[in-house]
Amino acid sequence: MFTSINRTVFDIPLTWDRNRFEASRIKCQKARKLIEMSINGNTEKKRSILIFIKKFLLIYLAQYNKQLKDVFFQKLDIEKDITESQERLFNQEKKVHALDILTIVAEQSLTDYFDKVIFSFFLFQIY
Repeated sequence: MFTSINRTVFDIPLTWDRNRFEASRIKCQKARKLIEMSINGNTEKKRSILIFIKKFLLIYLAQYNKQLKDVFFQKLDIEKDITESQERLFNQEKKVHALDILTIVAEQSLTDYFDKVIFSFFLFQIY
């Protein structure tokens, strides 16, 4: 009698930081320009461009990993809440089932009791 709940996880809104977005966009544009310039440039310039790109990518990946970790822990919390809710629901269903059984037994007992009372009433009426 275990009820399954559809595990739909809602999108978690991330805070929009326009300044950070603009800074990232500007860095990407600079990197693109440096790459375009490096096609015709010397090897030292290319090396500095690659170092800049590598630093930028490492910073970006670190931020992405942090956000990914945060979302992962939020997902774990949500799954824990879902599991706890399912356990509470299962316990409540067991209680409801027990009450249903008690109600059926009480109904049968009451019917038997009234049948005996009416039967004994008729017996006393006859004598």
